[in-house]
This record gives sequence, C-alpha cells and structure tokens, in this order.
Amino acid sequence: MRKYLNTGSRMILMQKRGQSATEYLMVAAIGLVIIIPMVYIFYAESYKSAERIMEAKIGEIGNEIVIKSKSIYYLGPPSKTTLMHTMPDGIERLEIKRDLGAEIYELIFHLQRGGEIVFSSDVNINADFTRLSASQGMKRIKLEALRGPPPHVNISIT
Repeated sequence: MRKYLNTGSRMILMQKRGQSATEYLMVAAIGLVIIIPMVYIFYAESYKSAERIMEAKIGEIGNEIVIKSKSIYYLGPPSKTTLMHTMPDGIERLEIKRDLGAEIYELIFHLQRGGEIVFSSDVNINADFTRLSASQGMKRIKLEALRGPPPHVNISIT
C-alpha cells in the first residue's frame, strides 16, 4: 500500500509542476505577443522620423540657397556670400536643371532611397557639383554673382 500512496502523491506533484510550466509558457507567449509588435512599431516610427528630419534639413538648405541666390543675383557682380550647413546623410547627388529658353532653373537633391527634392529659382543659377558636394557633413556653400553671358549666380559646395 505504501508504494501506491507514493506513486499517487508523485502523480499529484507532477501534475502541479506541469501546470506551472504551462502557465509560465502562456505568460511568456503573451509577453512576446505584446513586445514584438511594439518593437516593430518603434522601428517603423523611428525610420519615418529620421526621413522627415532629413527632408526638413534638405528643405532648409535648398530654400536658403534659392533665396540667397536671388538676393545675390539682383545685387549683381561682385556680390557673393557664404553659407555654412551640415548636409544630412541620404543625398546621392545634387544637380542644377536649366532651361534658358523657358527660364526654368531648378536645384535638385537626388536621394539615395530614390526620389528627389526640387527647388525652383526665379534667377539663373549654375553649379558644377562633385560627389563630395552631396556627402554628409559640414559644407561651405559659396554663392557668387557673375556677369555671364548670361548673368547668373554660381553655386559651389565644398
């Protein structure tokens, strides 16, 4: 009989240990179900935030270049100014698009993720950008009014 009681008590003890392990697994599963979506949402939002910050910085730089170029153009030669800006990461290259006949002048920032940010200018702008012009870091942006022909503002970024 003693053997029977020991076996019975062990069975009860094993069932309680099994129940504890199952409860532990359920708590861990519920925790993972909550944590995994939160990590994904955090990552997605931080990526979007970084993109918005980069685009805002590019907007600030582009707008200032266009506004200052207009001012320098109307002051005429030998007017010039220097701007200091930190170029954000994510710019592939810079380009000036000019159509003298239609008087369309655009400063274009081509992004590494694809796409571009375009700034239109009312005055004739010209530049010869290098790969370093679009690289991340502190940049000296020089704007100088030149006689031409035709009169224009030359932009150089070093």
